[in-house]
Amino acid sequence: EKTTENEEPVKLAELQPGHQIVIYKKTNKSDVSEVVTEKYTSWKEGKLVLRNDPMNEVVKRIGRWYNVEITLKDKELESYRYRATFEDESFSEVLNLLKLTSPIDYVEHKREMLRDGTFTKKKITLFLKPGYEGKVK
Repeated sequence: EKTTENEEPVKLAELQPGHQIVIYKKTNKSDVSEVVTEKYTSWKEGKLVLRNDPMNEVVKRIGRWYNVEITLKDKELESYRYRATFEDESFSEVLNLLKLTSPIDYVEHKREMLRDGTFTKKKITLFLKPGYEGKVK
């Protein structure tokens, strides 16, 4: 333990390689877990790495990577797990790969022009392909 200027004790934690810590502000508790560090550091090499990630996390990461708003229409898709590494693929290539390798299809929404002449962010909705209802794990 160390103390701060106001003499309140502060606990120190030392992380081992391949681990991450999550600190919960409300409860002041923390969890240390083992992680695939490649997922968190690969951006430095221009790679988007997904390793058995749930689809709700996949769409967040792809959306941030390509500056696109992606929503999941079917709740059943949220827990679908996906594994991929994208390096030089365009956004449309990534969408097509998702469509080819999973029970997912998508709709691209038309961008709207705002009053100032700029356009809204590109929006995509992912949905479960017909016939896969109740079959996604």
